[in-house]
Amino acid sequence: MAKQSINRGLTANDGTGDNLRVAAGKINDNTDEIYNAIGDGTTAKSLVTNNVLDVPGANKVSANFNALSDLPDANTYHGMFAHVHAEGKAYYAHAGQWVELVDTTSNIDKLANVNLGSGATAGQVLKYTGTVWSAADDVDTQLSLAGASIGDLGDVDLTALADAMVLKYNNTAGRFEASFESGAQTLNGLNDVDTTGVLNGDSIVYVQSSQSWGVGKPTHNLTNLQDVDTAGATNGSVLAYDGGTGSWVASTSQDIILRNVDETTRDAIADVANGMVIYNTTSNKAQVYANGSWVDLH
Repeated sequence: MAKQSINRGLTANDGTGDNLRVAAGKINDNTDEIYNAIGDGTTAKSLVTNNVLDVPGANKVSANFNALSDLPDANTYHGMFAHVHAEGKAYYAHAGQWVELVDTTSNIDKLANVNLGSGATAGQVLKYTGTVWSAADDVDTQLSLAGASIGDLGDVDLTALADAMVLKYNNTAGRFEASFESGAQTLNGLNDVDTTGVLNGDSIVYVQSSQSWGVGKPTHNLTNLQDVDTAGATNGSVLAYDGGTGSWVASTSQDIILRNVDETTRDAIADVANGMVIYNTTSNKAQVYANGSWVDLH
């Protein structure tokens, strides 16, 4: 309904205006429309509660300002929303200033913890410095393989690098750092080594049954040597060198078996010296080296 105005006439009591009944009817019609719009037709609802506008239905409140300079004082209107037409942006008043709201057309450097400095260049990425995100080269993908090393990576710190160090990730610093491997500075720190009961002179010996290393004094036997054959050894046996097989064999005869070599092998002996005795398999002669030549013994 359009607003109904009361005709008051041209002058007082000239009889040209609305009579009291008609005027009262217009007042009632206007009032009913207001009560229906902001209430239930009988009781009007408060439009402002705790400084909040509360109007039934779709609220359409314009907050349009032409320029930033037209915005009211942010301290006085704390929490106010405004649209600045010249900027094409929305703002809200907080902590004594108008704060720009980010939208889909905003650049990433509008974020408080992003600092692009003089601007990013092609191929750069955002890297966290510990306080802000800034534009930096993507070292991981832009490294030239020729001459590159692990220390060239942006998240690797080799400042304290020393022998036997490993790379460990420092979650606080957000990078890999060179440090010693805890628990592996001593033999006892290794998972497969047990040094319980170690004594002076002990060695580390591998124990096949437990597949681990333990302490002890290893037993060395002649039979463990690759060039010794003790098969058939009895009381009183001696080890005699068999030149044919190049090994030491057990013998009960106590005979001396000379080294068996052919002449080519004999002449190639590098450490030949006076008194050396061999059996020449080419001439089948026992020979001794004397005064610079080999001499037959029979």
